Amino acid sequence: MTNYGPLGILWFDTPGGMSKEQTQALVNELRQLQPQCLFSSRVGQGLGDYRDYGDSEVPPAPIRGAWESIYTHNDSWGYIKHDMNFKTPAEIIHLLADVASKGGNLMLNIGSGRRG
Repeated sequence: MTNYGPLGILWFDTPGGMSKEQTQALVNELRQLQPQCLFSSRVGQGLGDYRDYGDSEVPPAPIRGAWESIYTHNDSWGYIKHDMNFKTPAEIIHLLADVASKGGNLMLNIGSGRRG
């Protein structure tokens, strides 16, 4: 957390099972290291700075406050050789327009590429 310079966002995929006290201690420690950084709601326990929707979910109507919709460019969140179901540029632009028109941010995951 200190070798990257100032961070704007820290996105979590925190596993369940952390108590509110444990999560608060984590947030407090990270805020000391990166005081200007925003934390996604996936840190848990209601301690995020903005709301993340579920994977591949866009709310049906505009939402107040900062929020993010999380998608992947195919069907997988990492590299899977047989997953060739990539979104077209038109699909990605439509998705971005849908999210932005409702006041959100689109986080588009690009899984690691094929190796050798």
